[in-house]
Amino acid sequence: MTTLRLAQHSDIPQVAEMMFQLKSTTGWSHAQHPGYNLPAITQFIAERLLDESSVVYVCSSGSDVVAFCGCRLGQLPWPPYLITIGEWGWAGPARESVRCWRACVQWGQRRGAGCAYRVSAQPGKKRTRITETVTWEVL
Repeated sequence: MTTLRLAQHSDIPQVAEMMFQLKSTTGWSHAQHPGYNLPAITQFIAERLLDESSVVYVCSSGSDVVAFCGCRLGQLPWPPYLITIGEWGWAGPARESVRCWRACVQWGQRRGAGCAYRVSAQPGKKRTRITETVTWEVL
């Protein structure tokens, strides 16, 4: 059984590794450059944990993080200028990562988000194409 909770500073190395590994299984692996590395991802996640407009939830089993989802509040740049909660990273088994996603959405709703979106990268190794599916949800 896993526990859903807000991410803590001690979770950053595991979340960073999951995020790095996820990109290596998609078309993004060919777009990665020297700046896309574990130290850079670790710094990015640490900054998100300090950002009041961001949230990271994890599902853990003991001290092991098995899934995570990180989201950020934003606003659509076109009418009706809705406040949104958007995913910037998620990984892990489907059931646990969806639990994390749902927790992020609820967090965003409590802060006024009217819609939510998440991105699913499609597996592939084609160098010139990165295929992602964006799913929008009205809250």
